[in-house]
Amino acid sequence: LVSMAIGEELVISDRGKSDYSIIIAVDASVQDSYAAQMLKRYIREMSGADLAIVLDTAPLSENEIIVGFNRHSKKFGADEPRDDFGQEEFRIQTIGSYVIIVGGSPRGVLYGVNSLLIDEWGCRWFSPSVKHIPKHERLTLKATDRRYEPPFEWRDVYFWSGLDNEW
Repeated sequence: LVSMAIGEELVISDRGKSDYSIIIAVDASVQDSYAAQMLKRYIREMSGADLAIVLDTAPLSENEIIVGFNRHSKKFGADEPRDDFGQEEFRIQTIGSYVIIVGGSPRGVLYGVNSLLIDEWGCRWFSPSVKHIPKHERLTLKATDRRYEPPFEWRDVYFWSGLDNEW
């Protein structure tokens, strides 16, 4: 497999069209399935592109965003046991035209998707009713390989809005 050079970009969508699909395991956890749905929703909101969510029983295609440990992620060496990750730890990696987001159970993959949306594409959630989802005529992603484990397990904001799962 060919790795991308630093500075190269994947074109996830261009003018509302995309060749990408989102891949999840046939037996994906509720959290991994939710992460894929969230990624689909916000890519559509940012760019207009409607990516299909495909099970990992389908053959490997040329352009995939692989969410969670599954048959496709293993083809790229992302087969570290989930136990090697902390509960909130994740890894986002680009290999060729593939984006792989894996992480610990139960929330690592969900946090990886959130990190992609926030750190790479500029999405922001300020409250359950106030968010900023930027519009991208051309949605791109630079080559990356980053693994992150939060320095603490949880936090509490001590007000009712903090109970909103997405926010």
